[in-house]
Amino acid sequence: MTSKAVVQQLHVYPVKGLNGRSVHAVNVVPGLGIVGDRAFALQFADRSPPEGDGAGRLMPFQTKDRLAVQNDWPALAALTCEYDEVTRQLSVREGGQVALHAMLTNEAAFRDVDAYFSAYLARHQPAPRARHPEATPVRLIGGEGTRYPDRAAYDFSVMNLASLRALSAQAGQSLDMRRFRGNVIIDGWEPWSELTLIGKRVVFGDAEFEVRSVIKRCLNTSVHPDRGVIDLNVLGAVGKSEGKGAFGILLNAASPSSFKIGDEITIL
Repeated sequence: MTSKAVVQQLHVYPVKGLNGRSVHAVNVVPGLGIVGDRAFALQFADRSPPEGDGAGRLMPFQTKDRLAVQNDWPALAALTCEYDEVTRQLSVREGGQVALHAMLTNEAAFRDVDAYFSAYLARHQPAPRARHPEATPVRLIGGEGTRYPDRAAYDFSVMNLASLRALSAQAGQSLDMRRFRGNVIIDGWEPWSELTLIGKRVVFGDAEFEVRSVIKRCLNTSVHPDRGVIDLNVLGAVGKSEGKGAFGILLNAASPSSFKIGDEITIL
């Protein structure tokens, strides 16, 4: 594995299930992950606590069967989402046009978001094997200090560009890394070499992390990241690859830290 590997891209996904945004640098907090990543989620109302029990928007970690995600509702990928953590402004574009603009500073704004996404899901179809195939109302949950990743035990994900190139060659067409919804994209590692790092420690710039697990992929990889439809059997290609169903790795932080695009990567 080359010693000249660098952080090539960084991505944060403010709302779980929606598209993310590219950033230049990230802050990582143990147990919270990359600050601002998957801080919000769309929870199905019939999987949330009953009205009147005092449950607010700052819900604890939720499993994916309780949430609207691209794996089950591919049309979510057709939406472009932006969130400003300072102003708490959430904007969603649909077909290039602003469809939702809300300042998440009061309950009325949250209810406007609930109404928009509930109506959006009602206009679209779920994936064939969706865990929650009914387009019941959803509610936006989360805020400061909350997180809704796929796996609560890990802080963030890392993908290898060389592995994507190898997978693309196997599939016979160029695959978009956005299908894998990774936080950190690395350039300079050998194809699939990241899968051999489990249990080792890596350093991004001056920040040290432990590699904890590979990522077993799901149907989300087969969703086109712009059109919001299932168009390719990427999951099948990953299953036949050297990854044997895995693509990417999961890391944990031992202490608060930060790193940025261009930082060199050292394997300890």
